Amino acid sequence: MDINGQGNERRFPTSGAGPSGLRLGIAGKPRLAACLAAGLCAAGLVLLASCATPAASPVASAPRFTGAANADFIFRYFSDQVSHVERPLTMEGPFLVACERAAVLKLAADQPRHELALVLLIHYFSTPAENQVKLAWTQDLRKVGYRNIVFLLSSGGHEIDGLPILPAPEYPATVAQQ
Repeated sequence: MDINGQGNERRFPTSGAGPSGLRLGIAGKPRLAACLAAGLCAAGLVLLASCATPAASPVASAPRFTGAANADFIFRYFSDQVSHVERPLTMEGPFLVACERAAVLKLAADQPRHELALVLLIHYFSTPAENQVKLAWTQDLRKVGYRNIVFLLSSGGHEIDGLPILPAPEYPATVAQQ
C-alpha cells in the first residue's frame, strides 16, 4: 500500500488512450502496424537500391584497342607541358622523358612512317576539355602527315592493347559546315 491507502500496483487509463494520450481503438492498431511495415519495407528498398551495382560507364562498354604493334607513334598525354613518348621510346636512364607539345610533334614528324598515331589520354572522361585536346592533337598530327589518329583511355599501366577506344573528336558546327 502507498501512503494514501491504495494498492501499489500501477493503474493505466482504461479508456483506450495509450501512453502518449493518443486514443487507438481496435481498428487503429492494425493501421499503425501496416504503416510501420510499409515504412520498414520502403527503408529496405532504399537500402537495397543503394547497394546495387552502378550502371556501366560508357568507357566500360567502349570497344577495346588491338594493334599497338602496328602503331608508328605512341605517346601519353598529361598536359601540353608533359607527355611521355613511348614509340619511339624516349628515356633518360630508367625514366621516360617528359616532353612538351612542340617536342612531341617534332618526334612525330621525324618518324619514317605516318600511318597510325596513338594518343593515350590519362584523365579525361567525355568532357568539353577532352574534345578540345583531341581536336588539337588531330589537327597537329594530320599536319605532320599522320593518316589515322586513335585516342585511348590509359589505365596507367604499360599494356596498350586492350585499352578502351575513346570516340573521335567532335568538330564544332562552324568547322563542320565549311
